[in-house]
Amino acid sequence: MQDNISKVMAYSAAGIWVADLGIVLIKACTMNRAYKKNKTGALSIGSYIEPTTETPMMSLYLNF
Repeated sequence: MQDNISKVMAYSAAGIWVADLGIVLIKACTMNRAYKKNKTGALSIGSYIEPTTETPMMSLYLNF
């Protein structure tokens, strides 16, 4: 009896895992298409003054 229950639980867990992977893949593909349409720039360089030490700093932003 316990063997059957453990097999059902294992198959259920595997099914949920595969379904979740499929959903994540679909959402990632959809988001990737939307990102490519609205892409303004993946890399930007900026400057600012660090408030505690009041020194000029350069920043590098990478959007992915």
